Amino acid sequence: MNIFRAVIYMHTTSHAFPIQVALRSCRTYELERLYPLVGETLAAVGFVPRGKHVLVKPNLLRAHALTCTQPEVVYAACLYLLDCGAKATVGDSPGFGTARSVAAFIGLQEKLRFLNVPLVDFTQAAPRALPQGGQVRLAREALEADCILSVPRLKAHSQFGVTCSVKNCYGCVVGMRKAWLHARHGGKGNGFESAIADIYGMLPQVVALVDAVTAMHGTGPSAGKPFDMGLLAASLSAVALDTQIYSLIHARPEQLPLWRILLERNVPGARIEDIIPILDSPAQFATHDFQIPSYLLSTSFRPVRLIKSLIARKIAEWKGRGHE
Repeated sequence: MNIFRAVIYMHTTSHAFPIQVALRSCRTYELERLYPLVGETLAAVGFVPRGKHVLVKPNLLRAHALTCTQPEVVYAACLYLLDCGAKATVGDSPGFGTARSVAAFIGLQEKLRFLNVPLVDFTQAAPRALPQGGQVRLAREALEADCILSVPRLKAHSQFGVTCSVKNCYGCVVGMRKAWLHARHGGKGNGFESAIADIYGMLPQVVALVDAVTAMHGTGPSAGKPFDMGLLAASLSAVALDTQIYSLIHARPEQLPLWRILLERNVPGARIEDIIPILDSPAQFATHDFQIPSYLLSTSFRPVRLIKSLIARKIAEWKGRGHE
């Protein structure tokens, strides 16, 4: 095992077995009900980061409400961290626009101002070598945090089948470098999914809180339909939380290429046998109705698509500046 893989191995094997995943029924985004449930799920898995600096990483893909993590969930998570005596920062590098413009559009920016929690666009990057070649430029805000709280919305995805806590960490890649990684590693077997798994292993511990109160299914990550799952879930392991979610929606590894990579690497939490659910019963949320794309698009951004993507991102960023 080379040094790079050894670091990833230690990062992903730092969990006691079985790994707890807390499931809690939640049918509303009203803060009076949501906040205590968010706190309950995070506390139940032992996440009480007193005195720590926690980077809260929502999904702020673009200025579209269902595409992003519900702002009330991010607000409740930040409030919980502050009540724990932690320092909270919210940050992202959206695919389209800026973190501030997307947050303003969905109503998150105002909520964070009320809490005096900083909202940052990932612009300062630190290069890291990828084992399959090339570099990735990761946000210094992510690398320098004591831990990351990944707060995605559960979504179907046209390239990945389903995305959740681990894929959300791809937003720690700064700016347009995300599109370049698609171009370099996409469409080469599972090269792009392997890069995401490697990026996940480079980060500090990733704790996860998933917004599946209203998920997105059908054709994601931005053009799907709402799916009322009524679930909040948390774990000290983003991998384990995702695996538990996959089980609830009856997904199979052959449908989800990132999950296959994590299973092939034997990452703790990638098998349902690694997990013990706590709080509410999984049977309460299990469903066959969540629609996963039957055919996955290539992760490759070949020259024409790459150019179109870069232009669309710059236009969205330019327009977004006016909404910050």
